[in-house]
Amino acid sequence: MLKGLLPSLIIIFLFVIIYGYKLTRKKIALLNFIYGILFGCYIANLVSVVFFPLPLQKRLIREMIDEHLGELNNFIPFHTILHVLNTESLEIALRQIAGNIILFIPLSFGIFLLCPTMKVKKVLLIGILSSVIIECLQGIVGQFIGYNYRSTDIDDVILNSIGTIIGISVWKIAFHLLESLGLVLKSSSK
Repeated sequence: MLKGLLPSLIIIFLFVIIYGYKLTRKKIALLNFIYGILFGCYIANLVSVVFFPLPLQKRLIREMIDEHLGELNNFIPFHTILHVLNTESLEIALRQIAGNIILFIPLSFGIFLLCPTMKVKKVLLIGILSSVIIECLQGIVGQFIGYNYRSTDIDDVILNSIGTIIGISVWKIAFHLLESLGLVLKSSSK
């Protein structure tokens, strides 16, 4: 199994390099550097949660296929949500549904911290497209390794989009407070 630690560290390292370079060239303020690193940590965690652990051992994959442990894809809106609500325990339902919503709340909030003048529609589009890309990549990786280790599910896109909308709403509520405390810069440059 390929764990998510190494890819997460690489992502964080890239954010440190990119934002560190911008900071040393005085293209961004220290606050934007901090926000960039925090956003990089969020992206690293997101990647770790949605793609890892990744089964790579042929024997393990064969056993999972033989035991019919692969995930099923879902392209019917609300099918998985209703199935989970009707058949699973409250704990599993909350983990599955709330987890997908919570996963995307920081995305829109982080985008606004880095680009406070970005339009809401653009942030919403980024959130939806990010979710669609993740679901497609999960399907592609499953095809590549020969085992559907993660489901491609339209309900995940719906729940992630709700999380994006909640993040936008939290930003709208928190913006004036953060601005009054000097924690929001008008643009990403100094």
